[in-house]
Amino acid sequence: GLQYIHKHGMVHRDIKPSNLMVALVDGDQVVSDSTLTQSIEGPRAVVKILDLGLALLADDNQERLTRLDHKAMGTGMYMSPEQWRTTTVDIRADIYSLGCTLYHLLAGNPPFFDSDLRPEKAHEKAPAPPIRSSTQPIPKGLWDVLRKMLQKRPEDRYATPAEVSAALAPFAEGNHLAGLVLSSTGGETLREHLLPTKPDGTSKTDTWKSRSRFASGGMRPSRRLLVGKLLPLALISLFLGGAAWLLVSSSEQNEARRAEEARTTLASFAKSAAIRDLPQELGKRFDVLTKEAADPKLIELVSGLNATPDDGQLLMQLKEWIVHLPDRYEQQMSVDSWFVQNVTGVQVARSPKDDDSYLKDYWYRDYFHGEGRDLDKQDQELKRQTKPIERKHLSAVYSSSTSHLLKVAFSVPIWKETPAVDGGKATRKVIGVLAMSMNVNDFTVLDKSLSGGNEVVLIDLRNDYVEGVPKRGLILHHPRLEKDKPSRVGQEFLARIDEAQPLTRPNFDGKDFFQSGYRDPIAGEKGPKYWGVFEPVRYKIGDPAEEGASDRFGWLVLVQTPME
Repeated sequence: GLQYIHKHGMVHRDIKPSNLMVALVDGDQVVSDSTLTQSIEGPRAVVKILDLGLALLADDNQERLTRLDHKAMGTGMYMSPEQWRTTTVDIRADIYSLGCTLYHLLAGNPPFFDSDLRPEKAHEKAPAPPIRSSTQPIPKGLWDVLRKMLQKRPEDRYATPAEVSAALAPFAEGNHLAGLVLSSTGGETLREHLLPTKPDGTSKTDTWKSRSRFASGGMRPSRRLLVGKLLPLALISLFLGGAAWLLVSSSEQNEARRAEEARTTLASFAKSAAIRDLPQELGKRFDVLTKEAADPKLIELVSGLNATPDDGQLLMQLKEWIVHLPDRYEQQMSVDSWFVQNVTGVQVARSPKDDDSYLKDYWYRDYFHGEGRDLDKQDQELKRQTKPIERKHLSAVYSSSTSHLLKVAFSVPIWKETPAVDGGKATRKVIGVLAMSMNVNDFTVLDKSLSGGNEVVLIDLRNDYVEGVPKRGLILHHPRLEKDKPSRVGQEFLARIDEAQPLTRPNFDGKDFFQSGYRDPIAGEKGPKYWGVFEPVRYKIGDPAEEGASDRFGWLVLVQTPME
């Protein structure tokens, strides 16, 4: 509901528990949300938003009156900090109020209800009190969602209600609101109130009865036949035809409405993943690598190994340096391996250690030179010409030489600064590469942020050489992706993507590329038909001011849901 009013440029300004009503309706009479993957039989619970605008309501001894006081419009216990200061607010104020409502449902009271501060000061300054329950603790993931909804600054909250819905969806799976409502009302049967009225067979108007006017000097038999039989048959045929037309028309309208809902919802999810979730994941990894690559100890050890590659003491010290990285960052990100290459591409450190790759020469790998593909490792002349990267790089997908799993590597240069001497200039040169690798199907940030019944697919539109020849459309993430088998989108779907030009078109909007009736890229012709929307991942690989930095570097998020 909030996403709908947001789409139409409105803000409710007074979201609170008493403005949300749960209604039970027949599931057959409601068009299912596009996020649901199966039809709903029997009664369905629908949450309705009341009082679009401001309402006056006082229901207990808590101060919860809607008011206009010093330009503050809303209900004190549920108002966002900015709503106390101005009437010019956007949908993020409603997201804050919805967070207060969720807090109330989980804790039994709204946040700050017992604070010594005035409500406006508590909402502006005090952190949300932890929710403590002796029966069932609040899941950490749900608390994280709630905290984000209750951020003091609007820009730190979710940007749209659709993002909130996507974040909350995993915690609603397996729960049936209609059953809870029925049980709370004493188990009354809903069906009796929802069955359509049907003739019981006793009504005198159920059948057409006509007396014979001809027998009493009335209608002739031929006319009586026309009126008594043919005309009713014609009317019945006309009625059935009209009913059939109405059913088809209603079905088409419902399908069009469901398609429009899917288009809007999926586009919101796709944009959230492509512009927020994945860029945050990429940025986090590059930030960590950049920070560690500047460690003076690492610079000293790599510089020494460039001069004496076989120095066992330096190799041992570098091993001790890198072995601590997994422990330091394992809670923040999924990493398959960390490794260091010297200036010629030899892997001089790795964690976890792998004897099959340690001290091997990987000068030809894209993560070392950054040319977009692995080079011919037998070409010695090319090896002499190849230099390490000079800016952060996201490698092309490659097949691991040890596990044979498909991987992608994040790499940054290790720089050594030499200060100016005797009036000369300071110098700066690359002495090696620090990198981390991950399996392509480990982008679980997509599943965590966008489950809720939708399937999230990550597609690489760049050329890769995992099968020996350049190909495009490799699927990096899919709920049913096989770890050791390359999967690609079909040529027809790839052609549709290329026609839309998502990597080059200015102001590309995923809603412009809503697809209906296609088959899942992995299931092929065997699976159900889908609705889907894609959005290019927007992230600056290099410094934004640097020539060659890429905004849309070749990854695409596809969010899809079955049509049935």
